[in-house]
Amino acid sequence: MSAFRARLADPAPVILDGAMGSAIEAAGVDVHNPLWGSAALLTAEGRAINDLLHADYHAAGAELLIANTHNLSHQHCAEYLAAQPGEDTPEALLGRGQARSGWSEDCAKSSGVAGGRYGLDRLVAAAIESARETGALVAGCLASPDRPYTRRASLTAAEVTARLRGAFEALVRAAPDAIFFEMLTTAADLEGVAALIDDRVPVGVGLVCADGALRSGVPIEDAVSAFADHRVTFFVQCTPYDEVDAALERLLAATDAPVGVYANDGRRFVDGAWEGEGAGPEAYAAAAARWVEMGARIVGGCCGTTPQHIAALRERITRR
Repeated sequence: MSAFRARLADPAPVILDGAMGSAIEAAGVDVHNPLWGSAALLTAEGRAINDLLHADYHAAGAELLIANTHNLSHQHCAEYLAAQPGEDTPEALLGRGQARSGWSEDCAKSSGVAGGRYGLDRLVAAAIESARETGALVAGCLASPDRPYTRRASLTAAEVTARLRGAFEALVRAAPDAIFFEMLTTAADLEGVAALIDDRVPVGVGLVCADGALRSGVPIEDAVSAFADHRVTFFVQCTPYDEVDAALERLLAATDAPVGVYANDGRRFVDGAWEGEGAGPEAYAAAAARWVEMGARIVGGCCGTTPQHIAALRERITRR
């Protein structure tokens, strides 16, 4: 049995970490590029921030960390390269990362191998290593290749599968304890991920919800049915924390699989920007304790949450 599944067999709630990308941005890393927070892996300064965040979350009580692989894919690496003056070859991304962070492995030689292009294997491995160094369980993650928080698919299921395949294989080779697919909002996302996954590594499926359904309107029951042939863990993920309860209730009623929550801090993503005020640690922790009472097996935070949110969550759940 995998370490992730063995931990889920213990009835005590699993404490997950909080936001990575928004926390990296708050620490001063420029995330306004196709790699988003994963761009931190390309510089020594960014890697230090990345490592410190993992350490802070683990110290706050998180026993499961999500590595900073959210936007690592062949497509995003290529788009990032295209925007860099003078760096017009796939090997340039890896070379830039090595020069600035001190990585010595030369993966440019594998640029023609699936998963090796753009140094993707090395970037994925570095992200997993950073989280693993804390001693916590580690999940790699991949975001939907469609537009963030979209309500209407711009990709087919086959395109979703194709765009995620290289990064998924790179993550499998890095051997995390689990792989989470995040920001799934459309039927194409669900079908594309279901066609990609297998049983080599435990898989989590993160559903972005609104009004008790997926953000695109897909019923939660249909999302569960899309994975009927697989053994997965479902999450209500990157949903405003004050909108989680209805979706969680429906998800728990729809599946016997383990269910978890890592929500955002309550702000809404509107026209490409966050609006509103985020919840503080105590308000978020009170909501997380309620999710555990409802039946959530894993609880943590997504965009806007911090190590302070996770510390408050752990304290509230431990006291319970």
